[in-house]
Amino acid sequence: MILHFSKDNKLIINRWTNNPTAISDSEDILITCKGTVGKIAINSIGKVHIARQLMAIKVNDNLISNQFMELFLQRQIKTIEQKARGIIAGIKRQDILNIKTPLPPIEEQHRIVAKINEIFSFCDKAMELLHK
Repeated sequence: MILHFSKDNKLIINRWTNNPTAISDSEDILITCKGTVGKIAINSIGKVHIARQLMAIKVNDNLISNQFMELFLQRQIKTIEQKARGIIAGIKRQDILNIKTPLPPIEEQHRIVAKINEIFSFCDKAMELLHK
C-alpha cells in the first residue's frame, strides 16, 4: 500500500507496491515535505509504504506523546512552510529536526492534548449552533 494525503487533508491509500522503500508504522506523525508542504496527520492505518512527498516522524512514546507533537507541529506550520525550497517546494528532514521543541513531562503533554481537545470540542459545538 502507498499512503498519501488527499485534497481534503485525509490519509488515503491510492496504489500498491511490491517493493516498499519508505515505511511508516501506525502512530507515526506524517508530514508532507514536497509540493504542498506542511499537511500533518497521525498514521492510523498501520504499516504502509509512504509516497515520496511524505516524511514519517517516529516518537519515543515514553518521552513524547505523538498527539502533543502533532499539535506542536501544526502550530509551527508557517515556520515549516517558510523553509520550503526548490522548483517543487520541499523541506528536508533536518528542517524538522532543527525545530526547537518544548518538552514537558509526558503526563503534562497528555493534559495539554486533553485540554486542547476539550476546547476544540466546545468550538465545534458553538459552530454547530451558529449554523442551525
